[in-house]
Amino acid sequence: MFHNWLQAADGTASIVGVKPTAVNWIIDFLRHRKQRVKLNNIVPDWLDVPAGVPQGTRLGPWLFLVLINDLKLPQQSLPMWKFVDDCTFSEAISPSKQSSLQQAVDYIDACSQENRLQLIPTKCKEVRSCFKRNPPSFPLVELNDFQLERVSVAKILGVTIRADFKAISVLSPAIRSLLEYSCQLFHRSLPNYLSNELESIQRRAVRIILPDLKYANALKDAGISTLFDRRAQLSSHLFEDIVNKPNHKLSGLLPPQAHHHNDLRSERRFNVPVSKTDCFKKAFIIGHSSNI
Repeated sequence: MFHNWLQAADGTASIVGVKPTAVNWIIDFLRHRKQRVKLNNIVPDWLDVPAGVPQGTRLGPWLFLVLINDLKLPQQSLPMWKFVDDCTFSEAISPSKQSSLQQAVDYIDACSQENRLQLIPTKCKEVRSCFKRNPPSFPLVELNDFQLERVSVAKILGVTIRADFKAISVLSPAIRSLLEYSCQLFHRSLPNYLSNELESIQRRAVRIILPDLKYANALKDAGISTLFDRRAQLSSHLFEDIVNKPNHKLSGLLPPQAHHHNDLRSERRFNVPVSKTDCFKKAFIIGHSSNI
């Protein structure tokens, strides 16, 4: 990053519309930075930071954008999408051609080393998609003698991409995350008509994505459950965490432990107070405490 801005000071900053005075100020901001790691009372010597930008600064994202802005493959051979420090490119391979992904990865790695940045092979994924009965075989892409993992599902900037291009993977992050927000709090006390209305939202989304299947079959094909079952599972898991972890932040909300002097056929774990209203009886803590 520091090396890149030194080049910008020589005139390339005009490409992104940055004035030379601002470039000089940014160079001064990035220059002569040092860091060290302190462990208990052990303090090592200060080391120079020749690249990168300080995290948590307002300029950080903008400087990353400038750094990756001029990254282009030779002759723009493959489509590329760039965002801050994330780079994604795709390739359509015809039957008579060979893949050029390896050359593209080598070029990006060389550009990263030139700018004193380092790619992390374990975070780089490859998604191959082919709808033929006998898909062609291609060697794994390598980065610094490390073979990149080939996966069928990958998340790009929060969007899940599947090798079969089914849109059902968008349902969980885009729709279910909103419908299940804080569901542990209201699940047990949710009226049936509201539960059905929430379920109808997922039902409609599934019908759009898989129009030829009934709702139950579509859920089975997509490998997901109903919203009701999902809320019940999340609610039970949270309560189990509260009970099994004494240091849990919500453990103070649990009723007092029950102490039985006689052997009973079914012993309750908590002394649950008498519920005079359905709202209190179906509350998250009280409702789960009454069932164990």
